Amino acid sequence: MSRTQLEVCRDPSGGRVRVVVRTDGPRGRGHLGVRVLAAGTDGARVALLAEGALLVADDDVSVGMRVGPGVRLDVVEPAGTVAFDMRGGSARWGVDLEVGDGGEVVWRAEPFVVATGAVVERDVSVVLDGSGCAVLREVLVLGRVQEAGGVARQRLRASLAGKPLLAEDLVLDGERPRIGVAAGHRVVDSVTVLGRRATDLRTPPPAHRLELEGPGTVLRHLGADTHTSPLGPLWRSVALPQVEAVPA
Repeated sequence: MSRTQLEVCRDPSGGRVRVVVRTDGPRGRGHLGVRVLAAGTDGARVALLAEGALLVADDDVSVGMRVGPGVRLDVVEPAGTVAFDMRGGSARWGVDLEVGDGGEVVWRAEPFVVATGAVVERDVSVVLDGSGCAVLREVLVLGRVQEAGGVARQRLRASLAGKPLLAEDLVLDGERPRIGVAAGHRVVDSVTVLGRRATDLRTPPPAHRLELEGPGTVLRHLGADTHTSPLGPLWRSVALPQVEAVPA
């Protein structure tokens, strides 16, 4: 198992936020590395980088992020992830987010491609406290060019102040498309806002919008290609403002 743990909290003396990264894995380090791109008194921006080929059979990758009260964390991925043909095997990708009162996580994930023959279990947990919130962009792609795609089983669980906010189980199989799930589309693009409603965002057609019973909004687009999704411009607006760097 490979685990990457990131913690961001305020500096009691009023300086730049403290960013602590821990990684461990079978080779003494995790499959994913973290690079700090910018840091200020109220937040930080980091890049999540693959330290090797991902994902292959038997990979078990876990990412944990804890954001302290009143702190903003921006997470970017410079490159996408490809789950390769696992020849009968499988892999797991787990994400655990904890956001303190008044904190915020904004995570822009690059496309996650599930190649034909791949079987991936994806578990995402989001725990929010008080007025904490999380804004997530996720693009699942079934198959590389001219491929049907493999199997992706995703479970998302989100809670706010100890109460359930969102529970979603999504199963995609490129070889066996299901009506009412992806309906034959190979790209599932989602913008998920948890802890507040995205009332200031319009829903660009042909995307769909779901308002949660609690404070939260899910915007989703099903399509054939990543570049035709209408959620890109929307994401750029929801991801601002960026964290300004403080001179060293």
